[in-house]
Amino acid sequence: MLALGCASLPAAPCPVWPSSPPAAGQGVPIGWLPTRHGTSLPVVTAVIGDQAVRLALDTGANLHMIEAGVAWWLRLPGEDAESATGILDAAGRIAVVERRGLVPLRLGDPALDRAEPLTSVAAPFLLEAGIAGVLSPQRLAPEGRAVEVDLRAGSMRVLTPAETEASAGPGWVALEPGCASDDGVPIFLVDVRIEGHLTRMIVDTGSDTTCLDARPERGWTLPQRPRRAAQRQTLGDSRPVSVLDGTEVSISGLTRRVAVDMEDIPAEDPTCPNDGRLGSDVLRSCRLVLDRDHGALLCADGP
Repeated sequence: MLALGCASLPAAPCPVWPSSPPAAGQGVPIGWLPTRHGTSLPVVTAVIGDQAVRLALDTGANLHMIEAGVAWWLRLPGEDAESATGILDAAGRIAVVERRGLVPLRLGDPALDRAEPLTSVAAPFLLEAGIAGVLSPQRLAPEGRAVEVDLRAGSMRVLTPAETEASAGPGWVALEPGCASDDGVPIFLVDVRIEGHLTRMIVDTGSDTTCLDARPERGWTLPQRPRRAAQRQTLGDSRPVSVLDGTEVSISGLTRRVAVDMEDIPAEDPTCPNDGRLGSDVLRSCRLVLDRDHGALLCADGP
């Protein structure tokens, strides 16, 4: 994730408080929030209690999370703090969280409006980014149905069974579930070519940039262009990365040249070995279909 905007939670309007609640209808509009990195994150507006909040749409999370200060502000009921399996930062560290139980969540689509389990995380950088937390779309999928996250068209909706079946057709790429939460909701992985190297990446719309595990033992042969230093914020802390601009990333017939974060990631979740994260800088050209067991994506060249 990232940083910009409102440094603390005020009573006055702030970027985490959208100007209006979501409109009722079929499908949830997806907007794009600029980041300090020159990229952007997909966001949706949700109503928790009586307050509209802005949440990042994060396929790299298998739990819905809300910043602890926002949870306090909304007076959400809390349970015992614990170390939660499945909430990992980019270095593989488990974040300390507090369970908030089932909280009514309204997105403006009757098929998606219901009480959902929320987990609060002490992460002020979320507020600085102008978001109150993150929403896991695969966790939103109703029993026996799939959710479509169409980042090209800017909408999220529940699919009919026939529409879900169509996502197994030509051009679609099947995603592999892994990194499951305690109750079995997965994070998805996909094969991606980076400068011609076949890599296994987490599908992570909640990361504004694509990142690659660049430890020497990985053996990647990458262009010998100058790299620039940058800082990236995680749930645990801020970490240094080197950025390789103009890196070729290819998936599902789509090729993009983007700035890729080169990271030394010392820890790895044994339930889903991966080479990094495919971020929204590439995924904004894709449609994703996700449920609690399966996933697929379809990407296309274009603006």
